[in-house]
Amino acid sequence: MFKFLSSRDEDPGFQDAVILTNKSQHWLTLTEEGHRLPPHSHAAIDAVSASLSKMIPLHVDGGLLIISRGGPEPTRVSKVKRKRKGEDSPVAEPSPNTDAQQSTNLVAEPELENWVSSNESIVGLPTTDEI
Repeated sequence: MFKFLSSRDEDPGFQDAVILTNKSQHWLTLTEEGHRLPPHSHAAIDAVSASLSKMIPLHVDGGLLIISRGGPEPTRVSKVKRKRKGEDSPVAEPSPNTDAQQSTNLVAEPELENWVSSNESIVGLPTTDEI
């Protein structure tokens, strides 16, 4: 059995499926029956046909084809992300709305203490009484 898939995670619909991913920019011939796989695409093939093919191992050895098991999996375990050696301390990254957060948290600055409301205290300028 042979079936084209839209993604690598798509259910092929049969139990003994092997998922093939073409990493190449070229069409790959997979079996002697003439099954071909377009560039950068995925297909499912039954395990018996995959094991009998002489071309699939050649494409895998050449780095053009990736093989993975298909069929429905009972449970999927998500991969645990690990820290790299240089990432011992967390680095703060600016969030996209940092400016908006800062503008909402602004507090009015206090007025300067030497601020004068009239020109009476300014040396050298006439006061309103003198004018």
